[in-house]
Amino acid sequence: TTLPKEVSDLTEEQALWQMKQGSQDALAWFIQRYGAYVSTIIHNIIGQRMSNADVEEVASDVFLALWNNAGKILPNAARSWLATVARKRRWSAGSRQSASAWRC
Repeated sequence: TTLPKEVSDLTEEQALWQMKQGSQDALAWFIQRYGAYVSTIIHNIIGQRMSNADVEEVASDVFLALWNNAGKILPNAARSWLATVARKRRWSAGSRQSASAWRC
């Protein structure tokens, strides 16, 4: 997905500020910038126990946490914050594997 130029040229600090103001385009900026990074962390932790679709669903949960906690994240710390959240997730056993089984 291509972001509008006014969003694609943002710095992390600017995107975080806009996301705090409710900008979904700013959230898309973070997903585009760090989506593969977050998915790789999740895949490395879980390994082959999850499908690619499950990894994407869990990554979406990580970005939802970013959205919900935007006011608590320091400027230029989003990448490390995302990595920490992705690493702290623990898979809960269940009859069906789903991102709803994850918890921080």
